[in-house]
Amino acid sequence: MVWVARVLAAAVFATLFYAGFHPNYFETFFALEELARTFESYPDRGLPEYRRFLEKVRTRTERGDSIALIFPAQTWSPDYEHAFIRATYLLTGRDVVPVLDRQNQVHPERWNEARYVAAWHVALPPDRFRVVWEGEGGVLAQKR
Repeated sequence: MVWVARVLAAAVFATLFYAGFHPNYFETFFALEELARTFESYPDRGLPEYRRFLEKVRTRTERGDSIALIFPAQTWSPDYEHAFIRATYLLTGRDVVPVLDRQNQVHPERWNEARYVAAWHVALPPDRFRVVWEGEGGVLAQKR
């Protein structure tokens, strides 16, 4: 009688396995690295240059540095908000300081809170800032 229960359990297991199995499961498992790259770059699909800019800023700054973010957006949401969130993610370990608030007010005085200014597609006054690095459509600068 025990062998009947074992055969029945094996048959149920095989049926469930066969019914729930899909060949894409193996393809997904072996393509995890490619999927990770795709998902990692997905938020930057519209601004791939911005991601490269932030990666270069990260290599030229150190953990604990504060960086004021200047981005060519007139409103917080969705433009500046996306740029700010991506910067905080890609500049992990650094303090990213926004110069635009949720009420769409610009706060240039916040530049004074930061050691660096990262400006992407925005010109900085050359008399107030010393360029540390320039490329990928942006500038990393320090106050004079």
